[in-house]
Amino acid sequence: ARHTTRRALPLAVELAGLAGDAQTVDNSTRLLAAEVWNGTEPLPDVQSAVYLIAARGAAAASDPDAAIVPTRDGLAVSVWSALSALHTASSRAGNARKASALLDALCAAGRGWTSRSLSLSLSDDVRAQDSAYVVRCVAGAGAAERDVAWDFLMANWDALNDKAGGAGAAAGGLASLFDSVASGFLTSARKVDVIEAFARHPDADIGLHRTHALESIDDNVRWLKRNADTLCTRLGG
Repeated sequence: ARHTTRRALPLAVELAGLAGDAQTVDNSTRLLAAEVWNGTEPLPDVQSAVYLIAARGAAAASDPDAAIVPTRDGLAVSVWSALSALHTASSRAGNARKASALLDALCAAGRGWTSRSLSLSLSDDVRAQDSAYVVRCVAGAGAAERDVAWDFLMANWDALNDKAGGAGAAAGGLASLFDSVASGFLTSARKVDVIEAFARHPDADIGLHRTHALESIDDNVRWLKRNADTLCTRLGG
C-alpha cells in the first residue's frame, strides 16, 4: 500500500498543477525557490512534477518572465533562468536523472516558452543526442506548440543535422523526429505541408517514416470527423 501511495503522489501533484490549481503552482514555485536559495531539492517522488508545474505556471503567465525566484546573493531570477541553471549544473555533475527532469520542464511547458524551448535544441547546454528530443517534447505540449515546432524543424533542419553529427544515425534520428512531429497533425492541409516537406528533405524519407506520418494524419482527420459532434457537445460548442 505504501508503494502504491508513493507512486500515486507525484501523479496527483502533477495533475493538480496541470489542471491549473493556483495553490499547487505556487507551492511548486516555492519549492523551486528553496532549491535555488539553499540547495534544498524537492523530494525525489515529486521532483519532476514540481519542476514541470513551476515551468508551466510561469510559461502560461502574460509575461513568461514575471514569475521569479530569489537567489542567495539577494537578486531574483525568472523561473526559466532558475531551471536552466539547475539543468546546466546537473548535466555537468553527471546527474542524468535530475538533468532529464529539468529538461522536460524547460521543453514541455509550452505557451510563452515555446520558441526559447526550441532554441535549446541548438544550444551548447543540450547534448547532441538530446536535440531531437527537445523538439519532440515541445511538439507534444499542444497543437499550437506542434505548429511552432514544425516550423522550427523546417527552418533548422541543416543545423540540427549538423549538431547531431550528419549522416547515418543522425539522419535516422531526424527522420524519426520528422515523423513524430508530423504524425500529430490534424488537418488535410497539414498533410499537404508534410508531403511537400518530405520532397524538400529526401533524407527524412527513411524506412517507413513517411508512410507512418501520412497514415497517422489520415487517421487523425478521420477520427476528428467521426467525433466532431461529441467533442463540440462536451466542450460546450
